[in-house]
Amino acid sequence: MVAIDYTISVGSIAEVITLLGGGLVAVGVMRSTVNNIQAKVDDMETELKGLTKALMQLAVQHERINHLEEDIREMKRGDGFVGVEIKRLPRREPDD
Repeated sequence: MVAIDYTISVGSIAEVITLLGGGLVAVGVMRSTVNNIQAKVDDMETELKGLTKALMQLAVQHERINHLEEDIREMKRGDGFVGVEIKRLPRREPDD
């Protein structure tokens, strides 16, 4: 027949308390780690929003520069910003 020992010793109680305490400490450390990681992710999201805004402004500036370059090319050809007739000032001779 199988005999079961129902006695509780101080060692058994200490072992259970140690295991429970270790488990609680592990859960606490993990929770702390998760909170730290979450804070870092939130900071990165903020930085990414700033970078996105900067990239959008850069793209807008690029388009403006492209349009200005095109306007300058048209003006060189005499096409841009020209009314019906171009009035040119007479050429002045340099003073000697």
